[in-house]
Amino acid sequence: MKILMQSIGTRGDIEPFLAQAEILSRHGHEIGCCFPEQFRKLVQGLGYEFYGLDRRFLEMLESQTGQSVMGGSENSWKRFQNFFKLASRGLKLQDNLIAQQLYSLQNFKPEKVIFHPKCVFPILWEIAYPGTTIMICPLPCALHEVRELSTMTFSGNANYGTFLNLLSHRLVNTIRAGVFNRITRKYRKHLPPFRVNAKIIKRTMLHQIPALYTISPSLFPRPTCWPSHLHVTGYFERSQRSNWQPPAELLQFIERHHKILMVTFGSMRNPDPLNKTMSVIEAVTQLNIPTIINTSWGGLEKPEEHPPSICFVSNVPYSWIFPKMHAVVHHGGAGTTHAACKHACPSLIIPHIVDQYFWNQRIAYLKLGPKGLPIKKLNKDRLLPLLQDLWDNDQYKGCAVTISQCMATETKPQAIRSLLQSYS
Repeated sequence: MKILMQSIGTRGDIEPFLAQAEILSRHGHEIGCCFPEQFRKLVQGLGYEFYGLDRRFLEMLESQTGQSVMGGSENSWKRFQNFFKLASRGLKLQDNLIAQQLYSLQNFKPEKVIFHPKCVFPILWEIAYPGTTIMICPLPCALHEVRELSTMTFSGNANYGTFLNLLSHRLVNTIRAGVFNRITRKYRKHLPPFRVNAKIIKRTMLHQIPALYTISPSLFPRPTCWPSHLHVTGYFERSQRSNWQPPAELLQFIERHHKILMVTFGSMRNPDPLNKTMSVIEAVTQLNIPTIINTSWGGLEKPEEHPPSICFVSNVPYSWIFPKMHAVVHHGGAGTTHAACKHACPSLIIPHIVDQYFWNQRIAYLKLGPKGLPIKKLNKDRLLPLLQDLWDNDQYKGCAVTISQCMATETKPQAIRSLLQSYS
């Protein structure tokens, strides 16, 4: 079967699809990937056919305006202004992104399309060709209703009570369907004639397209009110086969310390990475906590000098280093949160953007770590008590071990294949 993957966003939005592609290709399916152009080398290196999406989308997120929104600004009004600047630029790019999604569909000619909710055109494809699409959602509350939580775009999923929670989901989905209806109008001539309006788009998006929430049911149990076409499949991760070798300095640091903290912000950035890093260094040094800091995409920055109790790395594989760590301070991306739980690491989340606030709440609720503070509020004085709690509270480690054991029994690679066959 020819299967096309479509996803827009940063590495965290791409990895869940590569994990599914790995499983499906292993079972003989032909895979095509339609991702931002920046991921061409990665995807082609894995042997999949690649279709690029406008690289300006990720460049926009990495711009000064994007970093202000993604990483938090001390000035809330400025951050609010930058959010709308970013949204305006994003809408201007949508026309090109939709055309590229259509191009990949026309040229790859898939029998199935597996797509991220951020992608627009596959919804029209489903209306034109019913039963040909599956949605993969790496995070909850972004699309389908959850009675206990508001939608992802409202205050990081605060609970306002069932009525307001459901109202928030319905309001956002109505707006989303209206926007999708407007921006896809010019491309419908490339599909067979069909009746479509905002109401039909909303119904297709929510009630027709099967959705696989690739998250751990131990972290987010499937809501009992969900219809049968919505699934919580468990967490999948791609086999990280690479030529990466740990530097000698890192190996020596791990050998010297039996209990170590890891700090990483993944693909997140912020307007002041050096000062944020210094806040972390000052706090862990005061608490005498041996710490490995991963600079990754630039959210943290190595200073010219630092204490010997700190070791800096860049883009270290989590699957290699997390099993060696006692606990992890991170941004709260879905992938990093699941990886920490899989390897029994308590977490302290420093959320940058809305979905990460959800995981911050879940980690605290499940007693897998203290509730963290937003990146814009991060300083030494606020971080100190949270780190002390994370480091000394044995309950967090016990709960993390229990969650890790549960996650180990949740998911089998055949699950996605079986679901795919059931929709054939």
